[in-house]
Amino acid sequence: MLPLKSFPNYFSSIQYFILLFVYFYSLLGMRVNNVYDIDNKTYLIRLQKPEFKAVLLIESGVRIHTTEFEWPKNLMPSGFAMKCRKHLKTRRLVSVDQLGVDRIVDFQFGSDEAAYHLIVELYDRNCKFKMLSFLSNSLALLTIPVILG
Repeated sequence: MLPLKSFPNYFSSIQYFILLFVYFYSLLGMRVNNVYDIDNKTYLIRLQKPEFKAVLLIESGVRIHTTEFEWPKNLMPSGFAMKCRKHLKTRRLVSVDQLGVDRIVDFQFGSDEAAYHLIVELYDRNCKFKMLSFLSNSLALLTIPVILG
């Protein structure tokens, strides 16, 4: 894994493309242990293999990376965190892809008929709408918009 200090505050879409193939490659095949929310736009996904554990931090609109820091979690999980727990728990992370050349990352959990996708949109800070979406196999889209400013 790359040290967290080496990450810039802002990534271009090409940097995200490289990051996906280099940084997240080691997470493929890991199972989701649990999903937590820190606030209304920051989520933790605990992943594990028999010999390795990782925590994926997703801050909608800002960043995606693994972390070893023990983040404070909400006492009561949000509806979105509960939805993710319901559908993603025990599923394997099968692929991490960039959609087109945009800063949109698709995490696929499970495969074939049982596949679920977590879509994370990472836009410039000037964008007022930040979204973290959950797409299930039935193509029902749950979107949590966060309005800044």
